[in-house]
Amino acid sequence: MDYDVFEDELLPEGFKFPEAFLDMVCNQSIKAIGPWWFLHGEPEDVHFWLEQIREECPSRPLVPFAKYSAFDDIACFDGSDTSGDPKIYYFGWTSSPGWDDQNQGTHSHFQRWVEQAKRDAERWKAEGRPDFG
Repeated sequence: MDYDVFEDELLPEGFKFPEAFLDMVCNQSIKAIGPWWFLHGEPEDVHFWLEQIREECPSRPLVPFAKYSAFDDIACFDGSDTSGDPKIYYFGWTSSPGWDDQNQGTHSHFQRWVEQAKRDAERWKAEGRPDFG
């Protein structure tokens, strides 16, 4: 599948995007799940967040893929995982060191993140906020 938002040299060595993610963004043209929107449509956004995350967390190879609309939270794949189904971490501007596991939690893989994003979307709609899908 074609997903060319990142040049290969920007991705951690051996990193592979989850097939479920590629299917969602490449084949279904989904742009958002409730308050979450995928960064794939705007390469400059992806590159901006990748640079910011690398500055803040130089020892963690994170690959950003979605942003939460109401906050500056970015969902990121664990770039050190070469399995093709990496763990998800959150990057937030107001978080202190250790933010990934302690503040936001993590998801074991992309499908778990999607399940949570859908719950976030239900809550978002119940609060009368605009639909992004």
